[in-house]
Amino acid sequence: MPDLVPPLVRRHRRAFLASAAGGVVAAAGYGLVSAVRKVRMSASRSRDL
Repeated sequence: MPDLVPPLVRRHRRAFLASAAGGVVAAAGYGLVSAVRKVRMSASRSRDL
């Protein structure tokens, strides 16, 4: 049984790190998209004025 514990821990650790990295990437991408949208909105507004 002790031999099975490290692989499980490694798997869970990898999965946790992968999910955490995915969440960070998703948050960064969402922030980037929202920032681009804001810039485009402000640019279009300035053009209209």
